[in-house]
Amino acid sequence: MLLTLGAALPTAEAQFPDQALLDQLRQRLAEARSQLKSVGLTPEALRLITNLAVKNRIQGLRGDLALARGARALAAWEGDDRVSTDHVLTVAELALASRKIR
Repeated sequence: MLLTLGAALPTAEAQFPDQALLDQLRQRLAEARSQLKSVGLTPEALRLITNLAVKNRIQGLRGDLALARGARALAAWEGDDRVSTDHVLTVAELALASRKIR
């Protein structure tokens, strides 16, 4: 969809006509956001985050932080109270893609 300057942005409802499903997704997102602060990282997940950062030659700490935050967000979205290695592996490629030393 091409937008022109000054044009009104389409609403979520216009792009997503199934209102019931949209309401469910909004509710799930609100629940995940409220749970996010209580989601913890297991020692195994922390070890994996560190190992992935080293293996992928990630510069600095931002890659580690992006990976940890992404894994916590996924865990909250899935209703888990702890980050597992599966959460870390699921978000690793996206979290680390732009942070590799070239």
